Amino acid sequence: MHRVLKRGGTALIIDMDYNATSEDIENEMKKSNTKGFNRWFIKLSFKTFLKSGAYTKASFEELIVQTDFVNHEIKKHGIGFQVWLNKNV
Repeated sequence: MHRVLKRGGTALIIDMDYNATSEDIENEMKKSNTKGFNRWFIKLSFKTFLKSGAYTKASFEELIVQTDFVNHEIKKHGIGFQVWLNKNV
């Protein structure tokens, strides 16, 4: 991303939070007003994907220090993160 981003540009990564709790997932379901089988399936999917491929905030921090991005911000949002990466001017 750093290589193809213009100077002064911003990259955004949206990913799930490995540490999201069952309560976090339930709150997400309430917000989306999902019911029945769809609700069950989405909750199962979240729980499965969270533990098989999601990152923690600390693991994002570890990855970022290995890049050329100097400025970044990680925002917790529901069951996930928004990772904002800024390329220096």
